[in-house]
Amino acid sequence: MVEKKNGLVILDRDGTLIKHVPYLVEESLVELIPKVGPSLRKLSELGFELAIASNQSVIGLNLASESAVEKINNKVSKLLETFGVFISYICICPHIASDNCNCRKPSPGMGLEIFEALGYGPQNSIMVGDNVTDLEFARNLGIPSIQFNENGQYSLMATRICSNWDEVLASVIELLPQSK
Repeated sequence: MVEKKNGLVILDRDGTLIKHVPYLVEESLVELIPKVGPSLRKLSELGFELAIASNQSVIGLNLASESAVEKINNKVSKLLETFGVFISYICICPHIASDNCNCRKPSPGMGLEIFEALGYGPQNSIMVGDNVTDLEFARNLGIPSIQFNENGQYSLMATRICSNWDEVLASVIELLPQSK
């Protein structure tokens, strides 16, 4: 039997874990956001499980292959592993908005897939992302959301707004308390 974690933190990738690069196709451009590694390590130590849900329209636009996006995701994972952080599940949507799929955020498909794969539900999950689509995704899943935004553009849709990863860490702990 797998030990149940305290909760699930679903993370956006671009602009949340790594610096935003429009239509990222080169793994050499992957750079972690400051303090993301130590903050996620602390969440892991507290028993939170981590997953990534990321729209990757670069595939649907034929700017990158699924293999290229997988290499970028692997680089993100390897960079986080240097901090002792392990991502349990990575889910991507390869579609463009006009495809009207159920997996592209803000649709809930990726979140439902992550819930199914890891055994969580809305009562013990939270979303951290930088875009309004991440916040709408959280709302569509029925989970709280933390908007990570270093640029001062905030949405009232967010449960909490954070401008750095120290604030994200504190907010996750407050909004998704550990099991006793």
